Amino acid sequence: MKKILILDDDLAVLEAMEETLRYGEYEVVAISTTGDIFSEIEKCDPDVIILDYILRGTNGGVLCRMIKESPLTRHIPVIMTSAYPRDREPGDHNFGFDDFIAKPFDIEDLLEVVKKHSGFKASAEQTR
Repeated sequence: MKKILILDDDLAVLEAMEETLRYGEYEVVAISTTGDIFSEIEKCDPDVIILDYILRGTNGGVLCRMIKESPLTRHIPVIMTSAYPRDREPGDHNFGFDDFIAKPFDIEDLLEVVKKHSGFKASAEQTR
């Protein structure tokens, strides 16, 4: 089973993503504070990381850049989420994320983007 690490400080969004991905047959680790992202990554060894751009403390873009600059974690796909359209362009901020999901997100879109980056073979239709 593929493992997804989600970091979002909006508990309602975090819960919605967690439920959607568990229903899609992913193992999910959901956290709501930035803390030490590298210890969380080491503990759960995710196949994909989903980061919200706007977080209390360090923002998701900075965390993404740190993940992508580390030789130990740069191979892990990072999907950025945000309700702000200006955060969608990877080149604008040079954070290095692999994909973007706009909020509010469509459940099928979330599953499709995660599937694309996790290598999971189940289709979104199988999760209905």
